[in-house]
Amino acid sequence: PVALANPPPPFPFTIQGDRFLSNGRPVFLNAIGYQPLEPGQAIDGEIRETRVRDDLRRWQAFQGGHDPVLVRAYAQPTARFPVRMPKSFYDGMRELGFWIVRDIYFQDNYEAGEAVAKGKAAVDAVLSEVSAVGGFDRIFAWEIGNEFRAETPAARAALENFVCAMAGHIRSRMTQPGREPFSTWVTWASWVRNDPMRSIGNPVLPACLDYISYNIYSYDPERLRDHQSGPITGRPYAGYLAALKERYP
Repeated sequence: PVALANPPPPFPFTIQGDRFLSNGRPVFLNAIGYQPLEPGQAIDGEIRETRVRDDLRRWQAFQGGHDPVLVRAYAQPTARFPVRMPKSFYDGMRELGFWIVRDIYFQDNYEAGEAVAKGKAAVDAVLSEVSAVGGFDRIFAWEIGNEFRAETPAARAALENFVCAMAGHIRSRMTQPGREPFSTWVTWASWVRNDPMRSIGNPVLPACLDYISYNIYSYDPERLRDHQSGPITGRPYAGYLAALKERYP
């Protein structure tokens, strides 16, 4: 083996109990959802370099804070655009000191016989993009992006198995030689009604994840505005999040 002249620094984040730490310091994660498509563009359309660079310029206003900024990138590679998020995006994240939650999307029918094979191909396409632009050092986590719906016990079990199969494949790819300093974290963007507060005692809680991401909206769950006041902000939304955190095993 040959040592790299300038090896990348090790991944600085850890999880301790219910807190994220950066180099041992508890932090609050500030997240931005990012889909750089423009009005009228198809979901698989080309992402314009000028659009990305303009967004990077605007994000300079968020530099220098006490806590990390994460950018959740939605756009998926395609056969026509295998490097869908351009190198300038990953380089810009590095220059800003931001981190990326890289979404990976899958076919909706996770119970189909070919779902796992096609899912692995979707994982490999995203990892190939990040590898091609040298962006592994900016990845905070890999996110299974789909808000999959699972309405029955059998569907919930099948969904947990699928999510864990994808998580295992991501980790197998990210523990290959040369990728040791980089993040192997996997999360899932759970559909709001699969969370422990809304699934009537049958939440989808894959045990294979490093952390779970719940999509929670101001209008759903119902009566969210009637929830008890929460810590820090004193608002019902914060109260719902605190209750959800307590319910998570």
